[in-house]
Parts: sequence; C-alpha cells; structure tokens
Amino acid sequence: MPLFHKPKKIYEKNVDYTNCSTEEICNNLVSFVEQIKEMDFELCYTFESFRVNPAQHICSNIIENETMVGYHKHDFYEMNYVFSGELIQYIENEMFIMKKGDLIFLHPSVFHSQFPTPNSYAVNILMDVNFVNNLDHELYEISPDNFLSQTVAKKAYQIFETEKMPKIESIVRNICSYTYRTFKQKSFYELLVESEVKQLVAQLIISERDQKTPLIKYGYTNYEDKIQLILDYIKTNYANVNVDDVCKKVGYSRMQLYRIFKKYTGAGFMVYVKQQRYNHATYLLTRTNMPLDEICKTIGYDKTCFFKFIKKQTGYTPLQYRKKFSNELLSMY
Repeated sequence: MPLFHKPKKIYEKNVDYTNCSTEEICNNLVSFVEQIKEMDFELCYTFESFRVNPAQHICSNIIENETMVGYHKHDFYEMNYVFSGELIQYIENEMFIMKKGDLIFLHPSVFHSQFPTPNSYAVNILMDVNFVNNLDHELYEISPDNFLSQTVAKKAYQIFETEKMPKIESIVRNICSYTYRTFKQKSFYELLVESEVKQLVAQLIISERDQKTPLIKYGYTNYEDKIQLILDYIKTNYANVNVDDVCKKVGYSRMQLYRIFKKYTGAGFMVYVKQQRYNHATYLLTRTNMPLDEICKTIGYDKTCFFKFIKKQTGYTPLQYRKKFSNELLSMY
C-alpha cells in the first residue's frame, strides 16, 4: 500500500490486542490517530496498488487484526462488512462499533481508521472511482435519491444494519471469492465481481426504499461548514489565533487545515489572519481615538511588531497612517 508523504513504518504499526477489551482497543486507536495527525501529513492509498490488471475495478481483502493503520483516505470508494465479531471505525473524530451484519460505504474523501476486535472477521471491498460514478449515473435515472447518489454527491459515509438480510452476506462472500480468483489469473471473474457489487448496491437501495435496512449512521465531509467555523474562530480570536486549537476544533491536521482553507478561501491561513489584523488595526487607527498601546494589545502585537507590521503593509508609520487617513475621512463629511 503506497503512501504519500511518509514511510510505511510511520502510518502502520504491528499490534497484539488478543487480550484487550473493545474499550482498550478504541483508546489505542484514538491515540494512534492523534499521533498521525500531529505529524502534519495525510495518508492516501491508491487503487493502483491493489489491482493486478487494468481491467480490475474492484478488489477485496480481509481486514487484519495484527496491523493498525493510521487515519487515512484514498482515491477509491470502500465498503466494509462484518461477518462476525466487531469492527471499530473511527471516522471524522467519531467512534463506531460495527457488529455482525453491519456494512459501511465510504466516499474517498472521508478520513477514517478501522480495526477489528480479537476473533472478528471483517472484509473491505475497494471500488474504482470510475466504476462507482458510472453505477451512480445508471441508478440515478431509476432512483435519484438513493444512498449511493447521496454518498457521491455529499462525500458521505453510511453504515447499514443488514444482519437480517442473509442475501447481503451471500453477495459479499461471492465478491470476496471472485476477487480472490482474479488474483490467480485474468478471467471473466472481473465481470462477475462487478455484477455482484451492482446487485449488492441494488439490494441496499431496495431495502432502503422499503425501510427494511436500518441506517445506523450517516455523515459527510462538509468542508464548507468547517471553513465557516474556522472563519468565525478567526473573526473572534484574530489577535491570538492558536493553530492547534483550530485543528482540534475541526478535526484536521495542520496540513489539512492549510490545504483546505486555501482551496475554499483562496488565501493561506496565516495570510488571512494577518489580513484580519490589518483590517482591525486600520479601522482603529482611522475611526477611533484609541491609544496605540491599546491597539497593539487589541490586535495581538507588541509595539515594535505593530510598527513594523503597519509600515510594511502601508508604507506609513501608525501615527502617519492615522493622521493622513483620519483627515481624509473627515474631509469626506
């Protein structure tokens, strides 16, 4: 499994939780995730590392309970299914315990980490983005508001309880069996796998429509909402912004925060913070009689730094700026 940004030993670790409780495993998983976040990089798996030939659009494998994988995302869709025991899912800073018969469908953008408890049996099914998008287009014509379309459009994850649907377990077993055979030789098994996945998705949509499949959890990666939280935080705390506090607030590493913030605002995080300080500083200089010492404290600079900051941004010292632009404002009235 290739990784962008860091060597393998950092994002995976060998563990032995044979005698640990579910709660202990959950705590260890959270600790490992937090370690990964503090390193300020993102784990991203690629579908190319799993497929054995270009015709393969779906892969599957057993989720091992000997290796803990850090918080990650990928460039493909993923389903997890629990045949027995429990599968711990840590998604967007929330913990879920999946039981026998539970199934989760994950968008590529959703950061997550999972680990099975001792003596559990769970599998993941990996699906090429093009395959899922084509399937989405097919199904949208029949049922525009189905769970797959919601997952694709909203970058979501959904957890279903399917224990009372033996057909689902049978389909998942077929998928695992057929994908295993595609590793042995190139054959028509790829077509069988795709057919089974389509049947699985169709069964979930039909059960969803008939309200026979309880939805345990629905969530999505709504970057716009989180960006608004960040903007509100900066607006209130521009004088003493703490990047680590912001990261904890929205559940991002520093790298994620900087990348996503720039993508949605067009400005670097600290550039935006400085702009807010500048806006407030110039307002206080030209629209109030507040002493310079108080303005410095208000926007979070000592007097020397404030002098350099205003001089660099405007070409004037703070007193020159106040005198020039306060007079210009007065002359307008």
